[in-house]
Amino acid sequence: MRLSVDCGGVCGPLHVHALDSAPADSRDAYAARTWPAAVFLASLVCADPTTVRDLRVLELGCGNGLCSLAAAKAGARSVLATDYSPLAVDLVERAAADADVGDILS
Repeated sequence: MRLSVDCGGVCGPLHVHALDSAPADSRDAYAARTWPAAVFLASLVCADPTTVRDLRVLELGCGNGLCSLAAAKAGARSVLATDYSPLAVDLVERAAADADVGDILS
C-alpha cells in the first residue's frame, strides 16, 4: 500500500510504502509505520533543502524511508538508508524507484 505524506517545501507530497496487513514478524511493524518524528524531520528537510543539498546522508533505522526520501528529493548527493529489517529496506527501495531517486537513494 502506498501512503502520501505532504512534507511541503521543495519535496511536495512524498510517497512511502506500508503493509496491507500485519507483518509476519512483529518487529517489522516498526518499519511499516510512518512515525510522527519522521514526518517532522522530513518536513524540516523539505522546508530548508540547504541542510542536505550536495551532502552524503546516512539514515540509521530508516523504517519506511520517509526521511531518506525527503533528503534525496531535497538534493542530497547520496543517501544511504539502513535498517535491521529486510522489510524496511524493501519499502525504501520501492519508494526510491517510485520517486525516481534510485540513483541517489540506496
